[in-house]
Amino acid sequence: SIDINLPKAHVKKDAAMEKVNIMISKAGKLYINGMETKLTDLETHLKAIFSGGADPTVTVAADELVPYGDAVKVLDIARQAGAQKLVLAAEPLPVQPLSEELLSK
Repeated sequence: SIDINLPKAHVKKDAAMEKVNIMISKAGKLYINGMETKLTDLETHLKAIFSGGADPTVTVAADELVPYGDAVKVLDIARQAGAQKLVLAAEPLPVQPLSEELLSK
């Protein structure tokens, strides 16, 4: 398994799994559906997946220590390869009421 710590965000627990998953480890390694690849080969691999009839939807799961710009670069390459929907994965946060400070803004 690939060791990444996702940032936390409010997400639906029952969201369907996407057909193409890209993971970026904290060491900067890149994986498509669990298979390691290089950034320079990412677009070619995605185009091959999409040409096989896969849903052109891509979920990117980047470790919370990965620079934001690196995740954006991966999203842009996926879009150029033909992804119709791009999703950033996150761990669900516990549901808590909004703080008084946020409510007053």
